Amino acid sequence: MNRIAIAGSGPENLIGLWRRRLFETETVCDTDSEVWWLQTEELYAALHLPTAAPDRRARRQGNAGALKVSDDLLTWQGWFDNPKDADIADIRRMHFDGQNLVGQGVRAPLREIWERVAAPSDDRLALALRDECTVAGDWRARRGVFVVLGDYFMFALDRSLCLASGARMRSTRPSTFAVFRLEHEISFGVRRGQVSWEIRRSTLPYREGQSLIAVHGLPEPVTRCEWHQRAQIPAALRRWQAVEIGTRFTGLV
Repeated sequence: MNRIAIAGSGPENLIGLWRRRLFETETVCDTDSEVWWLQTEELYAALHLPTAAPDRRARRQGNAGALKVSDDLLTWQGWFDNPKDADIADIRRMHFDGQNLVGQGVRAPLREIWERVAAPSDDRLALALRDECTVAGDWRARRGVFVVLGDYFMFALDRSLCLASGARMRSTRPSTFAVFRLEHEISFGVRRGQVSWEIRRSTLPYREGQSLIAVHGLPEPVTRCEWHQRAQIPAALRRWQAVEIGTRFTGLV
């Protein structure tokens, strides 16, 4: 058993793209569900697509946020409002078994095996969403994570929205934005696919095959720490904070 070594605020040897190959409890042995976890040194995003669910969209879920490490104890501090029993964001005792990562449940007896798909790279970026402004000019706090590692990315938006301090709603009429804000999105994809920034998997199935650029646009740096994104559907301006920029990161374009 290899213990997880800690470097900086997060373990460097956990950086990468992981795919879960086994989830096992006393009553469940799942080797079919598609579960992805993209980890930078500071932030993570995870996407869970169960294959056995009768309603694929209803059961698609995930989370994103920060990873806390204490010795071999890992806590995924999810920022989104997921069901309490979701196994995406939880606490695990983790160790390496060869190139695989093995997790043991802390709150409940379980075992899982993760396979590394992409190795650690300094070509990475981690952004945390601060707030979002609609075409009506209303700034609202919103949680989100955008992580990029080499050719892979995960883009996550929470469904929860609230008025930023001092802001007021200008209208009580239902709008496109009011409907959209109920959508929780976590999308996983590749920068160079059939289209540029192709979304391969998502909690929103209709996103798959689309370009992240066409739907949300790409964040652009205003300063080294602040990035702006002009979303297309629906139209909105998002302000992101750069949490981590790898030493070999040269940009999103």
